[in-house]
Amino acid sequence: MEALSRLNSVLFKIIKEIMIIIGFFLIALTFIGVILRYGFGISIIWAYEVSMMLLVWVSFLGAAIAVQTKSHVNFDLLLSKIPEKTRKWIVLLKDIIILAFLVIGTYYGYKVFRQTMRQSMQTINLPVGLLYLALPVGFIPMILFFIEEALTEFASNAQKIDRGGKK
Repeated sequence: MEALSRLNSVLFKIIKEIMIIIGFFLIALTFIGVILRYGFGISIIWAYEVSMMLLVWVSFLGAAIAVQTKSHVNFDLLLSKIPEKTRKWIVLLKDIIILAFLVIGTYYGYKVFRQTMRQSMQTINLPVGLLYLALPVGFIPMILFFIEEALTEFASNAQKIDRGGKK
């Protein structure tokens, strides 16, 4: 658990730095594109594809950050109305579904990445597969962050039971 926690901490920092860099380039490219197009009548042909790729990458990496910081949408209000025993089973079912989705998404994202590496984008000489690589690259940290969170929650519940507390 300690090793996973350290790995996730390093991953989190790396992803944050990558997001800052991608965000900067995305904003700069969009700003320059608008200025050139409407100010000078010049269009950057490749700007759309690069912006699209950057937006996809920042979205999946941002989703990983949201998992680590627990910033995703949650149904706390609904769950608070359910009895605790039932709530634990619902949360467990939700966790299993999310983990299954992430694992399946990683697998198929990698498959699509491999299948599209021979295709090139229209305006830039980059493989389309780089766009789809964002799925497994974003999902793998989500899986690791999610597993750490689940193990922490499980350990916390086990300690409360060991201390004689109700769980």
